[in-house]
Amino acid sequence: QWDEGICQCMTNWFFEDSENPPEMLSFFMMGSLIDQIMYTYFQEIYTDFRIVFKYPKLWNHGGGGCAHPSWFFYRNNEVVDWESVRTVFKTLIKDTRNWFVEDDKNRDFKKFEKWLGDELKAFKRNIAIGEYYSSKSIHDQQLAIGEAKKNLNELLAKEISR
Repeated sequence: QWDEGICQCMTNWFFEDSENPPEMLSFFMMGSLIDQIMYTYFQEIYTDFRIVFKYPKLWNHGGGGCAHPSWFFYRNNEVVDWESVRTVFKTLIKDTRNWFVEDDKNRDFKKFEKWLGDELKAFKRNIAIGEYYSSKSIHDQQLAIGEAKKNLNELLAKEISR
């Protein structure tokens, strides 16, 4: 299963080596979030989901499963391009919604939206916790966290409320 993703310790190398690091980071962060929601809350349809969506996994460096995608922010906050995150997220949510509709799982998509909203709120909490692990000044941390929370609030408001 390790071939389905990368370990946390390899992310900097992985993104730096990609053609478009901000877009790759955005895809990995949001794709792994969607994948984790599906794996956690939709076990009965997860296999069908994985046939269509091959989102990468972010493996915990110490083992024990996947790391929460919010780890990308406090590990790479200087390279998070929120416009790219918005664009990628919008596309991934649209594709996910279409998959649910095409498979006549509209009712499940409503549950997915609820879990996604909850996970994005957890994402914001994790970003706030991440400020303590940053080597940046307190002022810089507060600015970065404020920007992240603002952008995640916009994602919640625009994409989840549709």
